Amino acid sequence: MLVVSDGQYIISCSSDGFIKVWDVQKTECIRTMRVDYAKKSSMNTLCLLNSHEFCVGTDNGEIFTFDWKNGRHVFTFKRYLGITSVWKLQLMNDKKSLIVCFENLGIQVIDTTTWTFKQRLYGHSEKSRSLLCLKNGCLVTGSYDASVKIWNSKLEYHEKSKLEGSLMTDELVGGGKKKGSMGSKLLTSEMPNKFKKHSKVT
Repeated sequence: MLVVSDGQYIISCSSDGFIKVWDVQKTECIRTMRVDYAKKSSMNTLCLLNSHEFCVGTDNGEIFTFDWKNGRHVFTFKRYLGITSVWKLQLMNDKKSLIVCFENLGIQVIDTTTWTFKQRLYGHSEKSRSLLCLKNGCLVTGSYDASVKIWNSKLEYHEKSKLEGSLMTDELVGGGKKKGSMGSKLLTSEMPNKFKKHSKVT
């Protein structure tokens, strides 16, 4: 979920294949977006690129860019052979390096000025599903290998600290022994009923 325009609107995505824009004050859906040929794809994760554009990662390995103000589909980053789900997206402070957690391709860095692969981050021994960019420009990554790694703003090194269990939540919290113990449950349980318009919630 994304909060945009100083909290006036919320953008949500779902496994039903739709992206929705909500008016917070009116608790109404004001816009629905979808890429027709990908209507059976789950929309897994959102990332704001600038004041009016955002991207969404899908379970077929593609990344779609939309303009949330007019609902226009701007660009598609096509999947490569063998790539599966996009689990998490995070834009770095330079506003052009998009960090992507792929299900079977690890953590990749995509240059959004050219939409090409820039580099891969090696270090986790298992799949990674959590990303967080800090104010100082560092990147924090969490993995099924039960570790958190901190990378500098140039993504050149990391510091490692062990935690119990796997990290499954977007906010890198609650890394208990139950996989996926928090995350989406918190969002859906605290969400007003009027916002529950997706046929499925992610």
